[in-house]
Amino acid sequence: MNSQEIELVRNSWANVLLHRDEAGNIFYKTLFGLSPEVRDLFKTDLKTQNQKLMSSITLIVTKLNKLDNIQQEVHFLAKRHLNYQVKPEYFDAFGQAFITMLATTFEKFDQWTPAMENAWLKVYRLVSEAMIEALD
Repeated sequence: MNSQEIELVRNSWANVLLHRDEAGNIFYKTLFGLSPEVRDLFKTDLKTQNQKLMSSITLIVTKLNKLDNIQQEVHFLAKRHLNYQVKPEYFDAFGQAFITMLATTFEKFDQWTPAMENAWLKVYRLVSEAMIEALD
């Protein structure tokens, strides 16, 4: 990722956090619609789960300029998700739900752009590839 993409992701994530509850609702509704079988993996209430999701993404976003650190964090995150019985095939639905959450949140403010989508797709690919690698 280049510095412009990192800045775009960081700035846009700050705006998502202003609407975190709504964004989380969009994410989980989309995820469970795409993959109903993953619903059983979530043992805590969705409000608590959303807080964990937002915290994990915030951690990744803050370290985008230090890719080695992200890899370590993501591998640790993946190892935790092994305990939750997350499978590599779930990542497609997660990615679709994540991008849908971002697009829906930003389209309300007429802020979703192709550049923003491309930058976030790069982040998602980076994280998902590292997590899948660690799960295997």
